[in-house]
Amino acid sequence: MVPTGTAFFGTSSTTAVSFSADASFGGWTFNSGASTYHFTNSRSLSFIDAGINAQGGQAFIRNDTNALNFYNSSTAGAGVAPATQFDIQNGGSVNFYDTSTAGNSRISLGGGGAANRIYFNNSSTAGNAQINAFSGSPAVVFKDTSSAGTARFLVNSTATFSNASSAGSAAFNGSGVLQFFNNSTASSADVTLQLVQFFDTSSGGNATLRTFCGRCR
Repeated sequence: MVPTGTAFFGTSSTTAVSFSADASFGGWTFNSGASTYHFTNSRSLSFIDAGINAQGGQAFIRNDTNALNFYNSSTAGAGVAPATQFDIQNGGSVNFYDTSTAGNSRISLGGGGAANRIYFNNSSTAGNAQINAFSGSPAVVFKDTSSAGTARFLVNSTATFSNASSAGSAAFNGSGVLQFFNNSTASSADVTLQLVQFFDTSSGGNATLRTFCGRCR
């Protein structure tokens, strides 16, 4: 039976888990001494309470073709970092809403097409995550009043900020492009990318901007 509250994981010989239907969870807690679990998801999974908390073990989650959602104040990776590691493939997405956070997780957008996405909506934040955007156009999208927090980004594609979103104090590196629209701001981010672009009423804030092509606007 799939629990709707909090699922607790410990030591087990069954560590490969897949999903046959859409599901909603309060959270997953990996207890101290837990095994390493591998989840394969091609459904719509939602966390609506605590989210994922790893006090032991590791959780590897491959998300294909569908959405992994975090609502309310849930987190994608509390506890030991980076105990939660996401592999987004074949048009899959991770979506953060409300005041949810990517926490200490590691999220990688791999091959499989330009539809791979990470969305930060409302007042959500990237937290202290490691986010690797190898594909997707745009791969990472910040909207509303969301923030990149203190996360570390490897961007070899495109990341965008719009509305009143902020790059926070995050670090951006790679061969990709960073774009700001509307009232978004680069804030205090540290950026070393191919190109940084500002449109509309967006601003560079107090960010450190280094671009390979020497253009920031």
